[in-house]
Amino acid sequence: SAHYRCHGAIAGYCNDSFYRKTLRIRTNHEGLVAPRRNGSAWQGCRWTHVKGDAIAAHHGSYSPNQITAISEELSRLKDERFRGTVGVVTPFANQANRIRDRVHGELDPDLLSRWKFHVDTADGFQGDERDLILFSLVGSSDMPQGSLWFYQSNKNRFNVAASRARALLHVFGDEHWAATCGISYIKALLEACHTQKEADTRVTRSDLIGPVWEPRLRDALGAAGIDFLQQYEACGF
Repeated sequence: SAHYRCHGAIAGYCNDSFYRKTLRIRTNHEGLVAPRRNGSAWQGCRWTHVKGDAIAAHHGSYSPNQITAISEELSRLKDERFRGTVGVVTPFANQANRIRDRVHGELDPDLLSRWKFHVDTADGFQGDERDLILFSLVGSSDMPQGSLWFYQSNKNRFNVAASRARALLHVFGDEHWAATCGISYIKALLEACHTQKEADTRVTRSDLIGPVWEPRLRDALGAAGIDFLQQYEACGF
């Protein structure tokens, strides 16, 4: 089936991890609303490493370090005057409740209303979406076994959580735990974020793009009598 909603990096991760590469990604990136960092749009999948500190709660676990990190990120978005919609998703209701209390105690209600701000578990976000999703993983190497089992037995919920973001999925989690927890789709999310970071920092040769070589190729094909379609859309690009 065709997918038009999420940034290609987000949809690509879900396609690889949950849909066996059956999605045809057709998202128009120009219509996405993303925060800007260092003068360019911050889109796709990003990871902020937060040292694991999961604490057992009545329902699952919670992470004080990630609560603080997400609060600080929301303050940055406020200072940057981000105009899109914002949500926070997390596997555990206890973490969601603590983040909600923290944020509503620190940020202006009018700002949260403009952001259509919502904090919830994947179940609470089912069918909903935001331009920017902050994903609090909570997990750490010393977390309770029951919480680890919750990740292992809820693959579909993890898919829902990751796919709520249209422009940017910003993950907050312990990188070492994600790489070694033994859950393939969590490790794959870490790798997807790192792959995009590497792509963003790759040097682009400006002498090979845009008006330099493309018109020459067009003219040469035309002179040779070869039919072609310039700027042909493929995989949503």
